[in-house]
Amino acid sequence: MGMGTQVSILTRDLALGALFCTVLWLGAPAAQAATTITEPNVAPRADAASLPKIEARRHTLLAQMMADPSNLDIAFEYAALSSQAGDLEGAISTLERMLIYAPGLPRLDLELGVLYYRLGAYESAQSYFEAALAVPDVPAEVQSKVAPYLAEIKKRGKTDGFNGSITVGARYQSNANSATSSSTVMLNGIPFVLSNDGKAHPDSNVFVSGNLRYVHDLQSQGDRVLANLTAYGALYKDDGTLNTGVLEATIGPEYNLQRVGIEDATLALYGIATGVVLDGNPYLLSGGLGLNIEKGLGQRAHIGVRTEYRYESYQNSADHPLASDGSGNRVRSTATLQVQINDRLTAFTTISGERRWAQVGYISRWEAGASIGATLAFGSPFKQQAEPWSVTALAGYTLRRFDAPDPLINAAEAETDHELNLNATLNIPLGTDWSLQNSLGYRRVISNYDLDNSENYSASISATKKF
Repeated sequence: MGMGTQVSILTRDLALGALFCTVLWLGAPAAQAATTITEPNVAPRADAASLPKIEARRHTLLAQMMADPSNLDIAFEYAALSSQAGDLEGAISTLERMLIYAPGLPRLDLELGVLYYRLGAYESAQSYFEAALAVPDVPAEVQSKVAPYLAEIKKRGKTDGFNGSITVGARYQSNANSATSSSTVMLNGIPFVLSNDGKAHPDSNVFVSGNLRYVHDLQSQGDRVLANLTAYGALYKDDGTLNTGVLEATIGPEYNLQRVGIEDATLALYGIATGVVLDGNPYLLSGGLGLNIEKGLGQRAHIGVRTEYRYESYQNSADHPLASDGSGNRVRSTATLQVQINDRLTAFTTISGERRWAQVGYISRWEAGASIGATLAFGSPFKQQAEPWSVTALAGYTLRRFDAPDPLINAAEAETDHELNLNATLNIPLGTDWSLQNSLGYRRVISNYDLDNSENYSASISATKKF
């Protein structure tokens, strides 16, 4: 059976007649049937030294299946060895024939779901996982194994077509312009009194953000083309110079690494284009390339490593007459580990590094950071609401070291910043497609440059619609 076949519970039942004919064919002489073992269609899991022994055992088991086609133990062993040898389609066809003798067996549906998942046929995998859970009194062991796979399939989204979300909200910040709260700063050892415009001031804004995602299945072992369009806009109540608009597009292929023997892993390559507007004026035009590798670590852990290169061209304006000094190359890498501790608690941690090359040395910098957080799901306080609520807490630290001193601020010493971020978000589902978010945040920057010392408290409320 080819991996492109999309299996559902309904079509499976309709195919039982054809499968019965296949079982009759298994009654043919063993010598003739032994030639039907197919070549591996993915990289074998077993090492090269053990493959001859595995293939010999598969031939023996195939002959035994012909003599006793209803023996599930023989079929399971043959399917397991086929999986080790890289013949996932042979394992799938064997187990699907067994559905004739053991329809509705959760173990069969589970194994078929895992095999289709490894092939990248996620819709077929989902149908079998759901069939395993639909059996009355399904064993707890099967439930615990199925849940992570269904969660991963849901995270991957649709296999072909559009999906996305839009968020609308309002935010208050105690230091909207990220400025120092001090009235006096030191510039090359000389005290300087700031005007009110140069100091921190509170402000509120309304914002809207959206993400549109297109997925095209290439029908080749889980390979896809992914395209993303992300937009963000914010309008401030008092300071119009902070009004922001951002538009970013990415597009590129994603490859299933099963073909090179790496289980449950993908590699994505994509192009990046970004535009930023401040107070109605062009501020940044950027383009580049990205690489993203994701790997499942067992059933409850997942790691992702993303690296992006961008060339950034900053645009001068009346409000930002020296913006072009920041133009140049930027490379950023991020690694994220996520672990599902139990059905309600998920922990995650991220480390990141960045190098920015600007036109001037006092803007060029190195950056390193780390964060840790967790999401806890809990029952809704409203009995009539079935969907669980969740709270996510996050703490992060970033270190920035600039290449050269800024001659206007401190000609003898380059800038060094230490940044702390704390955030907590309560997510309240409103049906299947809507949700409400309430967030509290804190940001503190400690710098050897007085102008860049800042502290900000923030609170926001927003609603999200998924489609």
